[in-house]
Amino acid sequence: MLYEHTRGWLRTVKNSEVDELEIRVGEVYRIEPPNPQCLRHRGRLCRVVGYQDLGIAPKVGRNAAKVRFLDNKRPGLIDLTDLVRVA
Repeated sequence: MLYEHTRGWLRTVKNSEVDELEIRVGEVYRIEPPNPQCLRHRGRLCRVVGYQDLGIAPKVGRNAAKVRFLDNKRPGLIDLTDLVRVA
């Protein structure tokens, strides 16, 4: 998986697939993990405030987004692949 971080946004490309995910700092996203058994934070809205390279960390992927949840204003770390843009 390739992560490219430039000018306040992050582009993720998986195995040269056409599907790209562009995550911008300051925008609102909904948390929808691709694994249907993962229920933590599912359906919550959050605002991305930055990025963090965690190396190998439990329960969070190699690269994560620093977020602030909109329902209770608390900070958190979310795997980049769990974020879905709110239309």
